[in-house]
Parts: sequence; structure tokens; C-alpha cells
Amino acid sequence: MTFRSTPFCGLEMQRAIDHQTAWRERWWTRAMVVVMLVHTGMLSFNAWCYAPTFDEPGHMVAGLSHIEFGTTDLYRVNPPLARIIATIPVFVAGPELVWETYNPGLAVRQELALGSRFIRANGEDSRFYFFLARLACIPFSLLGAWVCRIWAAELYGDAAGFAALCLWSFSPNMLGHGALLTPDIPAAAMGVTALYWYQRWLSKTETVHSLIAGVVLGLALATKTTWVLLFALYPLAWAIAWSFRGSPPGGARAGRSSAELCLLLFVALLTVNAVYGFGGTLTPLGDFQFRSDLLTGRYGEKTAANAIGNRFTETFLAGVPVPLPFDMVDGVDLQKVDFEKSQPAYLRGHWQDGGWWYYYLYAMAIKVPMGTLALLGFTTVSFFRRRPQGSEWMLTIAALLLLFVISGQPGINKHLRYLYPAFPMLFILATRAFSFGWLARRCGMGCVVVTVVGSLHVYPHSLSFFNALVGGPRHGAEHLLNSNISWGQDSSGLVAWARKYPERRPLYAALHASYDPAAIGIPFELPYRDLKRNSQVKGSDEKDSRRQPPPGWYAIDVNVLHAYPHPSRRGDSTDPASPDFWTKFRQQNPVDQIGYSIYIYHVQE
Repeated sequence: MTFRSTPFCGLEMQRAIDHQTAWRERWWTRAMVVVMLVHTGMLSFNAWCYAPTFDEPGHMVAGLSHIEFGTTDLYRVNPPLARIIATIPVFVAGPELVWETYNPGLAVRQELALGSRFIRANGEDSRFYFFLARLACIPFSLLGAWVCRIWAAELYGDAAGFAALCLWSFSPNMLGHGALLTPDIPAAAMGVTALYWYQRWLSKTETVHSLIAGVVLGLALATKTTWVLLFALYPLAWAIAWSFRGSPPGGARAGRSSAELCLLLFVALLTVNAVYGFGGTLTPLGDFQFRSDLLTGRYGEKTAANAIGNRFTETFLAGVPVPLPFDMVDGVDLQKVDFEKSQPAYLRGHWQDGGWWYYYLYAMAIKVPMGTLALLGFTTVSFFRRRPQGSEWMLTIAALLLLFVISGQPGINKHLRYLYPAFPMLFILATRAFSFGWLARRCGMGCVVVTVVGSLHVYPHSLSFFNALVGGPRHGAEHLLNSNISWGQDSSGLVAWARKYPERRPLYAALHASYDPAAIGIPFELPYRDLKRNSQVKGSDEKDSRRQPPPGWYAIDVNVLHAYPHPSRRGDSTDPASPDFWTKFRQQNPVDQIGYSIYIYHVQE
């Protein structure tokens, strides 16, 4: 049938276009729902498989103390929002809690010791409680993935939104740490959500947007103090938007726009104080007792007698009330103490005190999937062809600011996870290729497929992921250690291995844990006593490198194999064997391995 009426033909064509558009929207929606469900399943499986990692016991007892006592001093170097949410189901489940040694308000950090007692008191049941807490953290990862999808779709189209969703959902970094009771992925999710609502406020200045953006900013700051940077970035982005448009952002007048910005920041401060229960809010600056060089003003001059001080006591700032909770300010000071220490750092097989300015750039180059790196490379080159527009500027500045600030702290050259708050911005910007025509879109989707395949190839050992540039996770320890490859997550696999081979005894172990691994069911011993009894060399501990290990089976963490300075634990004892004793195992071939972080050796008579 042929329609000769032009209006009728136009109506039919419009209906066909609307039908095609609706079909395409349904297809993208279904595909995104599938990706989100797969992401949830993968996180849940990792949450069940992983043993408690190094920091998690401290976060567990800290969150439980927040709920039971209403205090926020435990683990105060990190804000409490994520662990409060995580430990609510654990508190309801009713684990055995040991608070005899807990001293509220004590200046020293108590969380790891209390976390070790929590695992000892609950034994193998503690893994179930960590599973509950980890499940409660999964919505943070889903939120971050969804915001990446929405923002990328608004900038570059539906295909870009789907690509950004996949980059987050199948990122081994997100899959590994998103399944843990730690604040890194919640901070990344809340940070990008705060930036998204702020750019919405910039596009349309309204009071309701100011309130929402302020609340989300406050919640982001309650997950990670890193986001205090947004209190400087927001006014900067506002000024840049004004300069580009020639008028205040959002179409409002100058007076109203600046007032709405002040309201936004005030609501953010109110929100973060509410999370802390307004504990110590508006304490005068001169009343704090600081310990860091920065805040005491005693660079290299501190002794045991004057380790505590306040450089503001004799200044006019002493009486200024600080609009933040006491424990938050004190936690920043304690964190700064850690940063100022000259701690040993490891990179490419080399140990040195302090760190390297390029540590995080190098870590990203080998810990991020090749497909994602290719997209980021295209985005970087494309900036020379087409300058960033609109919210692209804010995403770029936020990512670079985080990289600059974190790289400027060489005392924390240990964990790539410190840079995770910048990853959502990178995922969104990486989909810029989808705005350069059909060929770029197809190449971009190919890069996404490479990312997915590379991540699935290593899953569920996502914490140990390294890309093909260094030969994968089997060679990862030659470049990075600590949470980048082993954080104690595979100890549960060692439990299963020991039960599968009960005849392989005695089992000696040197594991990377803040608690006694025997409490979760690993039947191991520290070899040092047998080593001293059976040693061929008599003498001091300095000769450990010449001692011969006693016969038996050895489960050795990859951190220990590379001389990481952390003693192994067993009950109330630690293994005093020198790192040289363990590193000589690297000259042998392991007979088995647990994931990519624990290697099994057999020493015969």
C-alpha cells in the first residue's frame, strides 16, 4: 500500500522513528540491568570467598563500636559512614563482642588489636559476619556504576553510558575492593555522585538542587576525608562556569547563585556533622592536641616530651571554632602522622624509605585493564583535537587534583586503592571516544570487550589483577606488593587446601594478616621454634638466612616472599625470623599455590 498524502506519510514515519527509539531504549535498559545483576553476583561471590583482609577487622569493630556506644574514635583516620552501614546487619546478627580492652578517647589506635580479638572470639563464624558486612557495602558499588552510566550517557550517548557501566562493573579493582568492608569503593561512589549532583546544580540553579548536592557532598565527606578537596573544587568550578558563560551558572543572578553555593556548602557541613552525631563540633582550634609535624609546627624537633602540640595556640586562630567533628579533625592529624613517617616502599623489586612521585601512575599502568588504558589514551589525545566542554572540565580537574594530592604523599606509596576515588571520573572520560563517529564507537566497544575479558580471566582473584604489560598476576609481585596483590584474601583458600590434604603436616605458614589466621581454621605453626631446635647453625637471629627450615609444608604469602616487613602471627606470638629466611624460598619452585598470593612449598629431610 502506498500513502500519497504527505501528512499521513510524515505521521507514519514519525511513528516508525518513535518505535525504533523506544525499542533502542528498552534494549539499552535491559542490557544495563543485566550488567548490574552480573556485577552484584560477582561482588557477592567474592564477598563469600575472601578471608578477612588486613584492615577489615579494624573497620568491623569500629563500626560495631559506633552503633553500640555512639562513639566515633575507633579508626578515626577514616570517616564512619561506610562501616556504620556495613555493620548494622552484623550487629543485628549478634556476634560475640570483646570490649574489655577498649578505651574510648585513647590517643593511640586500638582498632586492629580489637579486630584481632573479635576474630579470635568468633572463630570461623567471623567469616559469616564479614560476609554480611560486605553485602551491605555492595549498594555503594552499584550506585557508583549507575552514576557513571548516567553521566557518560548525558555527555556522549547511550552507548557511552553502557560502556562506562561496564568499565566500572567489570573493573578488577572495583570487583576486588568493592567486595570488602573498606571505605575505598564507597568513597569513589559517593564522590562521583556528589560531583554529578553539583554539575546538575550548575546547569540549573535551584534551591532543591542545592540541598540535594549539599547532602550528597556531606555524605561523600563522611566516607573519605579526601573529599574535603571538593570544598575547594566547587567554588573553582562555579567560577570557571561563570567565566565561560559570561553569567552566573544555572541562569540565576549573581547574588542568588553565590547564596545557593553557600547554602550547598553549609548543608554539606551539617550533613557530615550529623553522621558524627555532632561530637565535638565547633571545638576551638586551639583546644586540639596535635601530633603531626604539620599541625604542631615542630618539624624534626619533636621528642617524647613535646610530641603533642598545637601551632595555633598562640595565634589569633586559637579561638576560631572548627565546623567539623572533633574525631574527624583528630583523625586527619593521625593520618598525617602516618604520611610523615619514612616508611619502606616497594616498587619493581626495590625497597626504599619514602616513595616515588610516579608510584600511582606506574601502578595504574599495570593494574588497570588494557582496554581501559586504551580508551584513556584516546581521550587524552582527543583533548588536543577538541577541548573539554561543560562538565568534562570538572571531571578532568577532579581526577588530576586527586592524583596530584595523593602522589604528593610519598609516605603512602603502598596501595593503589588510595586513588580509587578518581577512577569513576576516568571511566566516564574514557567513553569520550563514543562521540567521534561510528568507527570510534566500534573501536571503543572493542576496548570495553578487552577489559571485560581480561577481568574475567583473573576473576575471582580480582584483588591480584595485573594486566598483560607485566605478564599478569603471576608476575605482579615483581612490581607491587601489599593490597595491590595480597591483602590476606586467599587465607580462606588455604583453609580448604589444609582440609583437602590432612596428611600434609606439619604445616608452617607466614601469612599477611592483622589477626591470628589459625582462628579462621588454618592448622599451622610458626617454624621458628623448630628452626632453632633443628638448625644447623647455632647463634643469633641475625644468622636466620643461613638456617635450614625444618621439614614440612610451607604456605608463604607473596608479601613475605619479597621481604615485606610484617611479622607473621600465631596466637599471641609473632615469628621473629628475618626476611632473608623467607626470601630464599623464591629460589625454589612451589608445589602448589592458593590464588596468586599464597605459595606452597615442600621441604624434605
